[in-house]
Formats: sequence, C-alpha cells, structure tokens
Amino acid sequence: MNFDLEESEKDVAYKLLVGLVAPRPIALVTSMDENGVLNAAPFSAYNYLCTDPPIVGIGVTNRLEERFAPKDTARNIRRTGEFVVNVVTEDLAERMVVCAADAPPEISEIDMAGFRSEERRVGKECRS
Repeated sequence: MNFDLEESEKDVAYKLLVGLVAPRPIALVTSMDENGVLNAAPFSAYNYLCTDPPIVGIGVTNRLEERFAPKDTARNIRRTGEFVVNVVTEDLAERMVVCAADAPPEISEIDMAGFRSEERRVGKECRS
C-alpha cells in the first residue's frame, strides 16, 4: 500500500504516522517563563534522537492564529534553553489531560492540574 503524504489531508497523515510509530509514550514537558510561571504541556510527538550526547526532540506547533504565535512551551524553551521531560504514568493521566488546556501564559497548568497541592499534601504526610 502506498501513501502520498504530500497529497493527503493533515489528519490522514497524522493518523497514519501515530499508528506506525509506536510505542508513543506521553511526556509532560515543563518549562518556566521569565516571571517564574511554570508551564506544563503533554506531548506524544517526542523521542530521543541520540544517546551520546543525550538529545531529546519534541515537536511544538504554533498557536492557531494567522500570524506566527509560538506556544508557551516553545517560547519558554527558546528563552531559557531549558525544559524537563516528565514521563506520564497512569496515575498522572487525568492531570496530564488538564495540562493540555490552552491556558493564558500567566496561568500555570501545574497549579490548574493540582500537582502542587498534591506535593504539599504528600509533604505533610511524610512529616507526620
């Protein structure tokens, strides 16, 4: 079977590629803006590119606007050169979905998803 991806609709190419490239682990990529606001965004389009040196690649699209408008993750990484790839386990899946929201840059998806409140709760349990 042959597929001409240049002639296919974007969603057809996407479905074909995600079906062929497996497994597709989900990463929750975190980055920080210039004001210290943490951004978290789930990515299924990421992978390691090399092990020596260790290089990870992620595919970040732009916002759906007419002009070039980078998403918070891309803007933060370009500014700092830093990001963290967090592997999403099943117990984090629901909160990861919350982080997929297109929140304004000044809103932390980490807080929206309740990651910090759990951190505080676990910390209190550990001290008890």
